[in-house]
Amino acid sequence: MKTLLRVISALMLVLGVILLISGVMYIGLILEMGVPALLTDFLVGAVVLVIILNGIVEILGGILGFRAAGRQGGSIAAVVFGVFALGAGVFVAIFTDLSPASLCACILPVLYLICTIICLKSSDDRS
Repeated sequence: MKTLLRVISALMLVLGVILLISGVMYIGLILEMGVPALLTDFLVGAVVLVIILNGIVEILGGILGFRAAGRQGGSIAAVVFGVFALGAGVFVAIFTDLSPASLCACILPVLYLICTIICLKSSDDRS
């Protein structure tokens, strides 16, 4: 299970970098278009902010996943960041298009949570 956690953590790191890049590209696109409507600017800005935050959470979750996979027992922090990544992924999937990236932002945290919880439970069972 620890090997699977390492693989999923690596995928979360890659997805986090992709989300950060796409969030920055959205910001550039918004600035280039110059959309005048204040509400549209606010909504698009909020979605871009959530995409960037989702990328940061995915990266932190990936790093914590590697750390949890290397430890004898799991990590509660990895589980907490997995929950945050899942929440942000669901939010992005709901309020943006259902692209493959947004679906991965939902599926990977679910698999990540399963692995971290199993690693955490297996350390509790050994104690």
